[in-house]
Amino acid sequence: MKALRYIYIVFISIFIITSCEKGNDYYVDFTKSNITFDGTIYDYFSTKPGEYDSLILLLEILPEVKTKLSKPDASLSYFAVNNRSFSLAIENLNNARKKIGLGPLYLEDLDKLILDQLANKYLFDQMISINDLKDQWDGVVYKSSKYNYDMHWEYRVLTASGLVDYGNQQIVFSDVNNSIYRRYWQNSNTKSVDLNATNGYIHTLTSQHEFAFGKLTDYFTKTKK
Repeated sequence: MKALRYIYIVFISIFIITSCEKGNDYYVDFTKSNITFDGTIYDYFSTKPGEYDSLILLLEILPEVKTKLSKPDASLSYFAVNNRSFSLAIENLNNARKKIGLGPLYLEDLDKLILDQLANKYLFDQMISINDLKDQWDGVVYKSSKYNYDMHWEYRVLTASGLVDYGNQQIVFSDVNNSIYRRYWQNSNTKSVDLNATNGYIHTLTSQHEFAFGKLTDYFTKTKK
């Protein structure tokens, strides 16, 4: 019995060590990965039906943004927002409107100037990768496209299986709301970063992100439309 117990302990020890080494390699490799897409940022979204349909609709409403994302010789960075993020924003907007006796609104009903201002917060007229943030301990403020609105980018690495600095790399993307105080900021995290299209980087926000950082409700519950 003692011999069997010894063999069992040795076997488990080898398994644990092998698993840890495999996990370690996985996370190291992840941080080094450089995924490319042979097409523009807009082309990428077009190849993802069921994931970015609402974003494609938004770009049809705002052709200037669509044109920029479609230019093969541009140098851009873009935070991608999926269908769930748009659904969350519209749902919250219409719940708030219902409480004050207003009818529902959808993307195509919204004021285009306001929508343009909100949509351009996700677009930057330069290529910014996660590597550009690693040495910036407090993050970096970048001016977003067209309206030069301040958005804050911050590097974060999650802990994976007890391994510090070997987890998923993230960008914490924040609307600073024209304030230097973090308590007034609204934050969202990326689920993937640095997808390199021919005209820039795509950083994908998680499904928990609400499109426009909740500002659809702020803007479109003040009108009788």
